[in-house]
Amino acid sequence: IEWNAQLLPADAGAAPAARAAKQMDGDGALISQWAPLHLKKLLDDLLWQENDHVSLRKVWEDLAKYPYMHRLRDEQVLLETVRQGARSRDFFGYAQGVEDNGKYLGLVFGDLPPSVVADGSSVLVRPEVAARQLPTADPEKPGKIPPKKTPDDPAEPALPKRFFGTIKLNQDRMARHADQVIAEVVERIAAVEGAQVSVSIEIEVEVDASDGFDDATQRTISENAAALGFKQASFEER
Repeated sequence: IEWNAQLLPADAGAAPAARAAKQMDGDGALISQWAPLHLKKLLDDLLWQENDHVSLRKVWEDLAKYPYMHRLRDEQVLLETVRQGARSRDFFGYAQGVEDNGKYLGLVFGDLPPSVVADGSSVLVRPEVAARQLPTADPEKPGKIPPKKTPDDPAEPALPKRFFGTIKLNQDRMARHADQVIAEVVERIAAVEGAQVSVSIEIEVEVDASDGFDDATQRTISENAAALGFKQASFEER
């Protein structure tokens, strides 16, 4: 373990613990929002091992115990991550418990759980295992008769074929916020068959100092922007 001492930002109205938490959150060292993708990777790499499921209580205890794991602000961050992750069939299933015969009680996989608790009985289930207990309904399977349409049935509306969105990143945790946007929006929509994704970054910076940006800063930023392939990058007066 390596210790890194940092001065806390001055804030006369805040207690030292609150100032430390704010500093850690800004540095990305204290996670207040966690993407299900990161929890799934932790499960795959360390926690599931050879098992079909793992106790949610154990997940939280390990996160709080081992310094090399992600540092979550509190247990509620983990519970919300599980709640959002269970809505998809990409990450994991959530069950309230496991019977002796291996059946998962209250299993939720691809839907929003009514509640999520880390009470020692609840578990996170591998997606392929959860899918066996809750298979996706397939109208093409034998024995399934698709509903008949009548001439009076209205035509199904065409599905949208374009997505566009803009977001202003949190100035105190830009890197982590951008990582969440990529994991929760860009990567998900890029997984749609035939999707062509284009992501642009728009940067605007103003300084209150009367002198503005010095020559060294202008030169460094301009060279870095050119090396990174910026289509446009310039300094100007207000």
